[in-house]
Amino acid sequence: MKKEQIKPVLIVGAGPTGMTAAMELSRMGIPVRIIDKAKGPSTTSRALAVQTRTIELLELRGLSEKMLEKGNRAHATTIYSAEQILGKVNLSLIPSRYNFCLLLPQSDTEEILRNQLEKQNINIEWQTEMTDLCVLRNADSVIVTIKGPDKPLHEFEASYLIGAEGAHSITRKTLGIEFHGKTMGQNYALGDLHIDGNIPDHELSIFMGKQGFLAVFPLKGQRFRLMVTDPEGKDKNTEPPSLNYLQQLYDDVVHIPGRLYDVRWTSRFGINSRMVRTLRSGNVFLGGDTAHVHSPAGGQGMNTGMQDMINLCWKLAYVIKGQAKPEILDTYEEERIPIIASLLSTTERATDLFNSTNSIVQSLMKIFLPPILSMGAVQKKGAAVVGEIAHSYHGSALAKSTEEVKDLRAGDRLPNWDFETEAVSADGSVNKTGTLYQLLDPSFFTLLLLNCEEQIVIPDACSAVVKTWHLANSSITINDILDDSPAYILVRPDAYIAIAGSCNELDELQDWLKKWLLI
Repeated sequence: MKKEQIKPVLIVGAGPTGMTAAMELSRMGIPVRIIDKAKGPSTTSRALAVQTRTIELLELRGLSEKMLEKGNRAHATTIYSAEQILGKVNLSLIPSRYNFCLLLPQSDTEEILRNQLEKQNINIEWQTEMTDLCVLRNADSVIVTIKGPDKPLHEFEASYLIGAEGAHSITRKTLGIEFHGKTMGQNYALGDLHIDGNIPDHELSIFMGKQGFLAVFPLKGQRFRLMVTDPEGKDKNTEPPSLNYLQQLYDDVVHIPGRLYDVRWTSRFGINSRMVRTLRSGNVFLGGDTAHVHSPAGGQGMNTGMQDMINLCWKLAYVIKGQAKPEILDTYEEERIPIIASLLSTTERATDLFNSTNSIVQSLMKIFLPPILSMGAVQKKGAAVVGEIAHSYHGSALAKSTEEVKDLRAGDRLPNWDFETEAVSADGSVNKTGTLYQLLDPSFFTLLLLNCEEQIVIPDACSAVVKTWHLANSSITINDILDDSPAYILVRPDAYIAIAGSCNELDELQDWLKKWLLI
C-alpha cells in the first residue's frame, strides 16, 4: 500500500511514550498525527532514570549518544541506615555495555525525541485535545473529535489510535477501560537543587529514616534530585515544599552533612499503583501512563512506556503495510501485560518496605539486607531487573520454542555481543568488526546465521522484511558461548529473539515466517 493511501495513526499525548510511537511509526513509513492538550513542552525534570534496555534500543535508532552526552551515569545504588551501609546494588554487573543507570531529566529526554521527530517531519500539535472517539468495529478506522487553537471542533478519521496522554486518559475513560489498583498511603516532597556536601555523584543514595526514606539522585553539573517521605503527608495540591523544609528533612534523615541551595523547583506528590487489564479495544491501543502508573521505585515508569511503543509499533506498521497478519497485534497485550503486572508488584513491595515506620520491620531490614545484598546471585539478578534486561517474552505466541542456542531462547533479549573479522549480508556487503546490534535494522527482522557452512537464502518474498547476515566460524568471538554448532537466530525489529535453532533444520523457521508474515 502506498503511503498516501494509508490513513494516519492518531497519537494522543506527546510525552516520551507518545513521541516514541510517532518516531517508530513514521520512520517505518506510516503517517502519524500527534496531539497534546498542554501549551507546550514540559520544562521540569520529572522522570530521571533511563535504563539499560532503553539505551540499547535507542542506540539502534541513533539516539543513545545524545542521551549519554547529557546524562550522568550512576553505577550503583547504596542503602544507608543512620551511618550503617545496609547494602549496595552494583549496576556494573548488568551484562551490557550500558551497565549503569543514566540519570537524565525527562525534559532533556523529551527534547531529544522532539528533535528526532522534527528530522522525520513530524509536528506536535500543542493545545490540541481529543474530546470524543468512536471505534468503528466493522471498518478499519477510528473517528475522533478534536479541538485545537487554530481549528474549531472537527472530526478526524485515523486508521488506529494510540492513547498515551497519561494517568487521566480520556481515551481510556471513553472506552470504559477500568484502571485497577490502589492509592498508596504515602506522600512525598521533591526538589531539584544543589547540595554542598560529600554526597556521591555517581551513585544513587537511599537513606532510611524513622518516618520513611530520603533518596538522592545525582544529575550532571553537580545538581541533585531529592525525594523524601513527607511526614506532614501533604498532597500535591498544597503549597510546594520550601528549601528550609527540605533542609530540615535532609538533616533529620541523612548522616552526611549537606547544605541545600539553588533550588530549581520543588513539588509534592502521592503514588497511585494502577494498571489496565487490556491494552487494546478494536483499533485503539493504550501505553505508558495511560495503561500503568506506579511507584517511582527503581526508575522504571518512563522506560516501560517507551518500550511499550517499541513493542507495538513495528507490529502495527507491518500490519498497516500488509506485511504481517493482523493477529500479530494481539501479541502486544500478551507480551506487555505480564511485564506491567510484575512491575507494579515489585514497586509496591519496595515502596512499602522503604516507607515502613514499623520499628520491627526497620530492625529486620538492618539484620537481613546486608547478607542478602552481599550474595552474588542477588546482585546479578537485581542489576538485571533494574536495567530492564531481565524482561523476556517467553510465553508469547511469537516466541517459537524449538531449541536453545546455548543459553538463548525465543523471547529473550538479544545480547549485544562482539564479533570480529567478517559478517556478510545477503547482498554481499561486509561488516568487519563490531557488535551484533550494528547488524540490526529496527525496521526489519534480522536473520543471523552463525557458523553455517553455506549462506542460506530465505525466500524472495521475505526480503522486504528480513535482512540476513552470515557470520563465519572464524569471525565470531562468542564461540565459547555458542560452540561450533551451525545455528540461526531470527531477531525481531525490537531486538528480541523470535525463534532460534539449528541451521540444519530450517522447517520451523519457514513455518514461523509463514504463520506471522504475509509472504
